[in-house]
Amino acid sequence: MEIKQLLCGYLLYLFNIFRSYSYYTWFPLCLFKRFYSKIPETSKFFSQSKKEYKLTKEQKEAIVAIILADGFLERGKLTYNTRLRVDHTYPKQKSYILLLHNIFAPLIAMEPKIVVRKADSRTGKIYKSISVSTLKFPCLNKYHELFYRDKKKSYPLKYTRFINS
Repeated sequence: MEIKQLLCGYLLYLFNIFRSYSYYTWFPLCLFKRFYSKIPETSKFFSQSKKEYKLTKEQKEAIVAIILADGFLERGKLTYNTRLRVDHTYPKQKSYILLLHNIFAPLIAMEPKIVVRKADSRTGKIYKSISVSTLKFPCLNKYHELFYRDKKKSYPLKYTRFINS
Protein backbone atom coordinates (compact mmCIF):
# COMPACT_ATOMS: atom_id res chain seq x y z
CA MET A 1 0.00 0.00 0.00
CA GLU A 2 2.87 2.34 0.79
CA ILE A 3 4.38 1.86 -2.70
CA LYS A 4 1.03 2.67 -4.30
CA GLN A 5 0.73 5.92 -2.31
CA LEU A 6 4.33 6.82 -3.11
CA LEU A 7 3.76 6.16 -6.80
CA CYS A 8 0.53 8.23 -6.83
CA GLY A 9 2.33 11.07 -5.04
CA TYR A 10 5.17 10.94 -7.56
CA LEU A 11 2.73 10.98 -10.49
CA LEU A 12 0.90 13.95 -8.96
CA TYR A 13 4.24 15.68 -8.51
CA LEU A 14 5.16 15.05 -12.18
CA PHE A 15 1.73 16.24 -13.33
CA ASN A 16 2.11 19.51 -11.41
CA ILE A 17 5.56 20.07 -12.88
CA PHE A 18 4.27 19.34 -16.37
CA ARG A 19 1.25 21.60 -15.86
CA SER A 20 3.37 24.52 -14.65
CA TYR A 21 5.94 24.06 -17.43
CA SER A 22 3.31 23.62 -20.09
CA TYR A 23 1.54 26.82 -19.01
CA TYR A 24 4.67 28.96 -19.06
CA THR A 25 6.90 27.33 -21.62
CA TRP A 26 4.70 25.70 -24.27
CA PHE A 27 4.01 28.88 -26.24
CA PRO A 28 7.58 30.23 -26.01
CA LEU A 29 8.95 26.83 -27.08
CA CYS A 30 6.71 26.94 -30.15
CA LEU A 31 7.96 30.41 -30.89
CA PHE A 32 11.51 29.27 -30.34
CA LYS A 33 11.12 26.42 -32.84
CA ARG A 34 9.42 28.68 -35.37
CA PHE A 35 11.65 31.73 -35.19
CA TYR A 36 15.00 30.54 -33.89
CA SER A 37 15.48 27.16 -35.51
CA LYS A 38 17.42 28.77 -38.37
CA ILE A 39 19.97 31.52 -38.32
CA PRO A 40 18.01 34.39 -39.88
CA GLU A 41 20.87 35.84 -41.90
CA THR A 42 21.41 32.54 -43.74
CA SER A 43 17.75 31.55 -44.07
CA LYS A 44 16.25 31.94 -47.53
CA PHE A 45 13.01 33.04 -45.85
CA PHE A 46 14.57 35.87 -43.85
CA SER A 47 12.67 39.10 -44.56
CA GLN A 48 15.74 40.88 -45.94
CA SER A 49 16.50 38.02 -48.34
CA LYS A 50 12.84 38.05 -49.42
CA LYS A 51 13.11 41.74 -50.29
CA GLU A 52 16.29 41.19 -52.27
CA TYR A 53 15.16 38.08 -54.16
CA LYS A 54 15.08 38.47 -57.94
CA LEU A 55 13.06 36.12 -60.12
CA THR A 56 14.92 34.24 -62.84
CA LYS A 57 13.84 34.56 -66.48
CA GLU A 58 12.37 31.04 -66.34
CA GLN A 59 10.36 31.93 -63.23
CA LYS A 60 9.05 35.15 -64.80
CA GLU A 61 7.92 33.32 -67.93
CA ALA A 62 6.34 30.56 -65.86
CA ILE A 63 4.41 33.06 -63.70
CA VAL A 64 2.91 34.78 -66.74
CA ALA A 65 1.97 31.44 -68.32
CA ILE A 66 0.48 30.11 -65.09
CA ILE A 67 -1.60 33.23 -64.50
CA LEU A 68 -2.82 33.25 -68.10
CA ALA A 69 -3.83 29.62 -67.67
CA ASP A 70 -5.27 28.47 -64.34
CA GLY A 71 -2.97 29.62 -61.57
CA PHE A 72 -3.69 32.57 -59.33
CA LEU A 73 -1.98 35.09 -57.11
CA GLU A 74 -3.16 35.70 -53.54
CA ARG A 75 -2.77 39.05 -51.84
CA GLY A 76 -4.80 39.98 -48.78
CA LYS A 77 -4.28 43.74 -48.77
CA LEU A 78 -2.24 46.15 -50.84
CA THR A 79 0.25 46.38 -48.00
CA TYR A 80 0.77 42.58 -47.98
CA ASN A 81 3.04 40.64 -50.29
CA THR A 82 1.80 38.18 -52.90
CA ARG A 83 1.95 34.40 -53.21
CA LEU A 84 1.52 32.18 -56.27
CA ARG A 85 -0.80 29.19 -56.00
CA VAL A 86 -1.48 26.39 -58.47
CA ASP A 87 -4.03 23.63 -57.89
CA HIS A 88 -4.60 20.61 -60.18
CA THR A 89 -6.18 17.16 -60.16
CA TYR A 90 -4.26 14.33 -58.57
CA PRO A 91 -2.67 12.02 -59.80
CA LYS A 92 -3.12 13.18 -63.43
CA GLN A 93 -1.28 16.50 -63.01
CA LYS A 94 1.21 15.44 -60.34
CA SER A 95 4.22 15.66 -62.67
CA TYR A 96 3.25 19.20 -63.75
CA ILE A 97 2.97 20.37 -60.12
CA LEU A 98 6.32 18.76 -59.29
CA LEU A 99 7.89 20.59 -62.24
CA LEU A 100 6.49 23.89 -60.97
CA HIS A 101 7.76 23.02 -57.50
CA ASN A 102 11.26 22.61 -58.95
CA ILE A 103 11.07 25.89 -60.88
CA PHE A 104 9.91 27.86 -57.85
CA ALA A 105 11.89 25.91 -55.22
CA PRO A 106 13.65 29.01 -53.81
CA LEU A 107 10.24 30.53 -53.07
CA ILE A 108 8.61 27.44 -51.57
CA ALA A 109 8.91 26.15 -48.01
CA MET A 110 6.76 23.00 -48.23
CA GLU A 111 6.28 20.04 -50.50
CA PRO A 112 3.19 19.93 -52.75
CA LYS A 113 0.06 19.19 -50.75
CA ILE A 114 -2.50 16.54 -51.72
CA VAL A 115 -6.08 17.31 -50.71
CA VAL A 116 -8.90 14.76 -50.70
CA ARG A 117 -12.19 16.54 -51.30
CA LYS A 118 -15.61 15.59 -49.99
CA ALA A 119 -17.70 13.32 -52.17
CA ASP A 120 -19.53 15.16 -54.95
CA SER A 121 -23.20 15.36 -53.97
CA ARG A 122 -24.37 14.71 -57.54
CA THR A 123 -22.11 11.80 -58.49
CA GLY A 124 -20.74 10.56 -55.18
CA LYS A 125 -17.25 10.61 -56.67
CA ILE A 126 -14.33 11.65 -54.45
CA TYR A 127 -11.85 14.02 -56.08
CA LYS A 128 -8.23 14.59 -55.15
CA SER A 129 -6.11 17.60 -55.94
CA ILE A 130 -2.48 18.54 -55.58
CA SER A 131 -1.40 22.10 -54.97
CA VAL A 132 1.76 24.08 -54.56
CA SER A 133 2.05 27.62 -53.25
CA THR A 134 4.96 29.93 -52.72
CA LEU A 135 5.59 32.03 -49.68
CA LYS A 136 4.64 35.69 -49.88
CA PHE A 137 7.35 37.62 -51.72
CA PRO A 138 7.54 41.29 -52.77
CA CYS A 139 8.84 40.30 -56.22
CA LEU A 140 5.40 38.82 -57.01
CA ASN A 141 3.54 42.06 -56.21
CA LYS A 142 4.08 43.56 -59.68
CA TYR A 143 2.43 40.52 -61.29
CA HIS A 144 -0.57 40.91 -59.01
CA GLU A 145 -0.82 44.58 -59.95
CA LEU A 146 -0.52 43.66 -63.63
CA PHE A 147 -3.11 40.86 -63.70
CA TYR A 148 -5.65 41.81 -61.02
CA ARG A 149 -8.12 44.70 -60.80
CA ASP A 150 -10.34 44.99 -57.72
CA LYS A 151 -9.30 41.48 -56.61
CA LYS A 152 -10.49 39.93 -59.90
CA LYS A 153 -8.23 38.48 -62.54
CA SER A 154 -8.01 40.58 -65.69
CA TYR A 155 -5.76 40.22 -68.69
CA PRO A 156 -3.63 43.17 -69.83
CA LEU A 157 -4.18 44.23 -73.45
CA LYS A 158 -0.70 43.18 -74.51
CA TYR A 159 -1.51 39.56 -73.55
CA THR A 160 -5.01 39.38 -75.05
CA ARG A 161 -3.64 38.91 -78.58
CA PHE A 162 -2.08 35.62 -77.41
CA ILE A 163 -5.35 34.51 -75.81
CA ASN A 164 -7.54 35.30 -78.84
CA SER A 165 -5.27 33.63 -81.42
